[in-house]
Amino acid sequence: MPVNMKNKGLLAAAALVLVLAAAAGVGVYLFIQFQSLSQPPEETARFLPEDTSLYISMNLRPGAGQLMKAREVLDLFRKNPRFQEKLDELYEGIEEGTGIAVEEDLFPWLGPEIAVAVPTFEGIAEELELVVFIGTTDTAAAETFLRKLLAFGEESTGTEFEEKVTRGHLTFVVDTSDDFGIHIALADDYIVVATGAETLESTLARMDSAEGRERPSLFDSPGFQQARKSAESPRFGIIYVDPAGIAEFGEDVVEGLTGGLVDFGDQLPEYIVASASFIDSGIRFSTSFDYPAGDRLFVPASDNSLGSAELAPGDTLATVSFVGVRDAWDRFRDGFIDFPDLDLDEALDEVEAEIGIDIDRDIFGWMTGELAVALLLPGGVPFSTDQIHANVYVEFDDRARALSGMENIRGVLEEGGIESRVVDVGGVDATVMDLGEDGLFNLRPGYVVLEDYVVIGTTLTSLGQAVEAERGDVPSLRESPAFGRAMEAAGDATDLLVYGNVRRIVAEALDRMDEFELEEYRETAEPFVEPLEALLLGAAIEEEAVTISAVITFAAPD
Repeated sequence: MPVNMKNKGLLAAAALVLVLAAAAGVGVYLFIQFQSLSQPPEETARFLPEDTSLYISMNLRPGAGQLMKAREVLDLFRKNPRFQEKLDELYEGIEEGTGIAVEEDLFPWLGPEIAVAVPTFEGIAEELELVVFIGTTDTAAAETFLRKLLAFGEESTGTEFEEKVTRGHLTFVVDTSDDFGIHIALADDYIVVATGAETLESTLARMDSAEGRERPSLFDSPGFQQARKSAESPRFGIIYVDPAGIAEFGEDVVEGLTGGLVDFGDQLPEYIVASASFIDSGIRFSTSFDYPAGDRLFVPASDNSLGSAELAPGDTLATVSFVGVRDAWDRFRDGFIDFPDLDLDEALDEVEAEIGIDIDRDIFGWMTGELAVALLLPGGVPFSTDQIHANVYVEFDDRARALSGMENIRGVLEEGGIESRVVDVGGVDATVMDLGEDGLFNLRPGYVVLEDYVVIGTTLTSLGQAVEAERGDVPSLRESPAFGRAMEAAGDATDLLVYGNVRRIVAEALDRMDEFELEEYRETAEPFVEPLEALLLGAAIEEEAVTISAVITFAAPD
């Protein structure tokens, strides 16, 4: 069903809101340098109805600890003088384009909270309800800023506005043509932006009167309180989603697509919450959701040992690690019980008869722990697609079964014409496959069986790095300071883990740039990219909840 909104009013009003939000976002940078006060988080949730479906809040006064960590990060960026130059250029560009001096017109009154909310999804196909709160510490200065912003919108886009009073508050109604308008009110402590007169009236009623504040609010709802407890603390930002509220809008759509076979609401978590926190020389974003799993959610039977981090070298470019391969295979097999026309055991028997590999025994049967893949740079050699060095690390708890499985696979490959040989790699026997002179990417794949892992590598060099790391001849990824800092911030979110050595990846990219590209990079991107150190994504999957963490760490330039 097409959205029934008047194009002219929508575009003009949306542009104004975006400019206002962008201006507020720019102010965050300097604001956190000077503020040392704490503000309770998510206070604006008290002004919203209980059935609010989406709520986003940024606390510009998250407490002394968060502010100190934020300054640490900013100090790393400031080590490059071009960082401040770029910010000054940004401010100058805003002032030249809009007539607004960010440091004089915005910073003095901004704070302590910026929030955006969708109070309900009812009727979203025809009208989207949206409320924005921008905290103010000086109402007069905020009014001056608003008048400058509205004048710019009127002059540059022809967006008209009129002044009125709503519940005793000065209100600007932007572009009232075609029965559509954005309503901006100057309340005592907030600029309130709403997409309709009724939405603004209702919001101000909650803010202004004791009766309004006694109404059930989002802040007091059990789901929101549970989500807040699940979020990181301390934090400077939060996103809350009520999937049930969104599902009400999507039910008809899903029923039409699935013929009623899928109960959309039953597949949704009770809530989704994401939060952002400053950590030591970094930022952590965490998302968690309560999920009544039952038999719908796969939960690994064992924790991820991350033993691959002790077999990968310290300068590893990137790695992906997870657990539960055999658990997932068993779950997959059990799922076929519901399909009487499909006999999985019979199909597996046919595979074994055809190629000689028992998938249960030779592949999944001995994979009892972690499975990881790592992209390597052997001996500091620059990355090249001419020969890719990578290892797959497969954890086992029964050495005999692992050896037997790999030997059976080797035998099948030899029957298919791929010869193999045993060579010495650092004092350990490795089996290497001969792909001939025309092997793809000059690969010389093989495998070596170490104490708890089968390591499958693309080259002899990559296999050798696993052997050296296990013996301690080279620093391992586990010993890397960048990996260690990211892992510490991720906490227990290691059931699924993705790690990238951002600093080394950037260095490899720079090595491939010509002089013109390097100069362009130094002038535009370097001030913002140079402090980046590492990125880590991790997930913790439990019976009734899933937590996903993203960690970005920063360090002084080399």
